[in-house]
Amino acid sequence: MKFPLIIIAAGMVLFTACIPALKSRDNPYDPAGTVAFTAGKTWEQATPSAAFSVRWSFGTLVYKSKMWIIAGYTGGTFYNDVWYTSNGTNWISTTTSAAFSTRNGHAVAVFNDKMWVSGGVNSAGSYVSDVWSSSDGDLWTAATANAAFGQRARHSMCAFNDQLWVIAGGQSPASPSNDVWRSADGVSWYPVTVNAPFSDRCWQNVVVFDNKMWLVGGSYNYVPKNDIWYTSDGTNWSQIVAPDFLPRDQFGFVLHKNRLVLIAGQAKATAIQTNDVWYSANGTDWTQQTDRAEFLQRRLHCALSFHDVLWVIAGKNNNNFEANDVWYSK
Repeated sequence: MKFPLIIIAAGMVLFTACIPALKSRDNPYDPAGTVAFTAGKTWEQATPSAAFSVRWSFGTLVYKSKMWIIAGYTGGTFYNDVWYTSNGTNWISTTTSAAFSTRNGHAVAVFNDKMWVSGGVNSAGSYVSDVWSSSDGDLWTAATANAAFGQRARHSMCAFNDQLWVIAGGQSPASPSNDVWRSADGVSWYPVTVNAPFSDRCWQNVVVFDNKMWLVGGSYNYVPKNDIWYTSDGTNWSQIVAPDFLPRDQFGFVLHKNRLVLIAGQAKATAIQTNDVWYSANGTDWTQQTDRAEFLQRRLHCALSFHDVLWVIAGKNNNNFEANDVWYSK
């Protein structure tokens, strides 16, 4: 499978990371807002078994015109490896053992032309508060071993308004937080608010869109949510009307062709894994693109927008399915 080479700005990232805001009037894909949005409706498999091992609860981002996978976990094994691809099929390892410890539940982002990793749970079961950066995926530099935001996992991190942000998460799914932190260098962190108006949560996702940070879903004590909040400063948050999709956590969330796209995840407190796809052009009105994608139901996967294509990578479900597959939709 081949895609045309498209240069992507270093800040364009998505997952538990964020991507720079794009105003609707500047949308290069659909300036008049009239072109039908087809991404996410039908899916094809790039590979059923990528070179990286089966995993979930990992980090993904887009950096220097490549998709990257960072660390993660599979039953009993924690990773600190780093992989990249330029086509979704062929994956190359930059390191099998990065300088940061093995972990899952960490957050990743692109900021100041570097890849960043923060927090997570290591193989000893300890929550960490370190922050690392790299410009090549091989050599990693510690910004701080003990960030002021404290030990946490299942949080969100993104680049917004020339700052790196860490939002929510915590040391247990049963006792997460609703705080917001920012940093200009990844070293010194400052609390923007220790009690945001959205409730305590983990496994939420945050994306930058329309010059705002958008927070969607997550869970408290394993009970999923489907509320949506946005902010232009990290302090003042506004909630929109609850969308039609099921409450969920552990889902994929990405900005693609100026639409917010939500993919699969774990819905309801009954731990139902899904493979549905939803999108919105304004964060308020949501359309179900498909209720059953070609890939299997999953959670703890990642989603990316890369080469004008929507991607879903790896994950697991509760039916003994664990994956290192890669899927795409145009």
